[in-house]
Amino acid sequence: MGHLEKGKKKKLKELNKLNTELYINNKKFEYERYFIPKSKGEYNIKLKFNFNLTDCGYMFPRCENIIEINFTNFNSKYITNMERMFYRCIYLKTINLSPFNTENVTNMRSMFSNCYNLKDIDLSLFNTKNVNNMSYMFHCCFGLKSLDLSSFNTKNVTDMSFMFYHCKNLMTLNVSSFDIRKDTKILSIFTNCTKILDSDLHAFHRFDKKIMTK
Repeated sequence: MGHLEKGKKKKLKELNKLNTELYINNKKFEYERYFIPKSKGEYNIKLKFNFNLTDCGYMFPRCENIIEINFTNFNSKYITNMERMFYRCIYLKTINLSPFNTENVTNMRSMFSNCYNLKDIDLSLFNTKNVNNMSYMFHCCFGLKSLDLSSFNTKNVTDMSFMFYHCKNLMTLNVSSFDIRKDTKILSIFTNCTKILDSDLHAFHRFDKKIMTK
């Protein structure tokens, strides 16, 4: 499911154990908290999820050594919460989220926050019709240069505060489908996004003339 980059810190740090079983190099771990062995190297990590998993919140918080996660045979049909799912996975570069079914998800707050090295992410299959919170979703994703969210349905989103805050290398952002209501929180949504073209954000300007505050 994922692997560690050789030569980085020695352990995965804490992994949310709720509804999961952890296998490292095909050996099942039963610790109260999951930790990678202290020796350096690469590890084959597999997670077995409960079939009716509903909460992915804080699933990989601060798992700083993971560089790739590829979800296969992952049933996300019943999941409602993805808050901080990949929070501070600072060396994570790619994630294959194509198996994700997000039709019942309501919370994506800080989902990719502080994923400093995330460079490639395809969210075109995400169904966000029931999501109400996207605040801090891509907060401090320094590695992102292009992001296409044209498939997003935001009609029920009430909070987008800090959603793209400090995405300092983001040059292309497609938010053409975004439905921003007057009561939607958009505080500092693009603060320090210095490379995004102002013309790409016309949908936001009618609500906040200072949307590009840097």
